[in-house]
Amino acid sequence: MEIVSKSSMGELVISNEVISSIDINAAKDVDGISSFYTGPVDVVSTIKQGSLRVMSPVRIMQDGDDFNISIYVNIAPGKKFQTVATEVQTAVKESIQNMT
Repeated sequence: MEIVSKSSMGELVISNEVISSIDINAAKDVDGISSFYTGPVDVVSTIKQGSLRVMSPVRIMQDGDDFNISIYVNIAPGKKFQTVATEVQTAVKESIQNMT
């Protein structure tokens, strides 16, 4: 799966690996993230999507023009879950918008 944008000037293709890399780089800079986790493996939906790349901490699902991005992280002890999660969401959203 990849992001494809077509216009009269041509076509732009952004691979999932690029989006995953942007996501990880944005999330790792958030205070409170101790590491990444490969997350639960949903083998059935992964095979249906045609990708066997299940060891990534980032999952990208496309629904028409919308994307659902899941990042599996380990939060450092003593950090508030909701605060860290909100900061990760903001950092990832801004990074994807700025870099794509």
